[in-house]
Amino acid sequence: MLFLVTSESKVPPSMPMEEITPKLRETWELLGRWEKEGKIVGGGRVAGTHMAYFVANVTSTEELDRLITSSPMYDYMDVEVLPLVSISGALEQLTEWEQHRSQQGGQQGRWPSS
Repeated sequence: MLFLVTSESKVPPSMPMEEITPKLRETWELLGRWEKEGKIVGGGRVAGTHMAYFVANVTSTEELDRLITSSPMYDYMDVEVLPLVSISGALEQLTEWEQHRSQQGGQQGRWPSS
């Protein structure tokens, strides 16, 4: 299962850099390990921001939740998760839609919403 994960650091301005820097390092090292393990298939920090995007390749939403919540920066991040359809899956859906249309005599219709 593929998911687009976006995160933005929300470190309180009062937190000393000496306290947050080790957590940042641990988080980036953890992301690097997951990338080597194939759990992250791409992504990185958004240039000029405190944001990071990555594509996770996991077996379940529960596994993704465990990954995200195990981050040392988890308490200081706003996280959004979007499920993705793979490129091959999107092509398969398009092929099915085309076959359905041809069985309907090529009638014009709306693009399927799901």
